[in-house]
Amino acid sequence: MRVSADRRQVLRLADDAEDRLPLAAVVIPRPLYDRAALRVEPMPPKEALLALLSYPRLVGWRDPAVLEHQFVTASLLVESVPVLVATVPWGPPFATGLAAALHEELAPHLAVPIPPVRS
Repeated sequence: MRVSADRRQVLRLADDAEDRLPLAAVVIPRPLYDRAALRVEPMPPKEALLALLSYPRLVGWRDPAVLEHQFVTASLLVESVPVLVATVPWGPPFATGLAAALHEELAPHLAVPIPPVRS
């Protein structure tokens, strides 16, 4: 049990998972109505950091210690793995084979290889 920043009690479960996969990348989806083809592009580090910081877990958080922790953590993440933007066709419905095509487009950019997509 721990106490959250807003003084609630939070239950912390044991994490005995042995099947964890290493993080290969952070992929930010950008769905477009008029986009028929899939495209994956790496983000420069500064843009990647700003992008990650624009997706806070809680909007409006003002505690300086929490904000500093988020900034440091996002900075370390950007230094550790690629941050990619995947421009994808709008859905649903999604085209058959979109997951496999995304996997293929991501592969050259990943920090570690990932298993193939199962159909």
